[in-house]
Amino acid sequence: MRATTRRTNFLLLFVLLAVSAGVPAMAGSRDSNSIGVTARVMPYFESESIDSVETLLITEEDVARGFIEVRTASTVKVRTNARHALVFRIGDARFSEVRIGGLEREVVVSRAGGFAPQPLRLGSTTYELDYRIALNDLVAPGTYEIPVSVQARSLGQ
Repeated sequence: MRATTRRTNFLLLFVLLAVSAGVPAMAGSRDSNSIGVTARVMPYFESESIDSVETLLITEEDVARGFIEVRTASTVKVRTNARHALVFRIGDARFSEVRIGGLEREVVVSRAGGFAPQPLRLGSTTYELDYRIALNDLVAPGTYEIPVSVQARSLGQ
């Protein structure tokens, strides 16, 4: 009798597990149960400025040409699972325009600033940005603080 009770308990446990897992308890049964599972991935966003040129040495040739080129002027690392943009500002009136290279397309930033939405890239992306800084008539040869700042911002989901 003990063996029969064990078999009955085992069979009852099997039927309960089968029904709760969505498997028909009896062969040929048309009834079934299902369990739906959803997951929501929370957005995350981190950015850091890895490296940035701090000063410009402008020569007479740069002034005559009307611009100075700075290779790898800023390096920004972004870790995210959401859309984001790079935001640029020019902080010195002697520099009227900056052309930003190193993105999918060139971005032109005026004194009003610039905004460059980036395509969704999951994980980590490092931007190595080149600057072509236009010089106006107020710029003479010498050393200047770099007039461009860049910041990465999340655009949310």
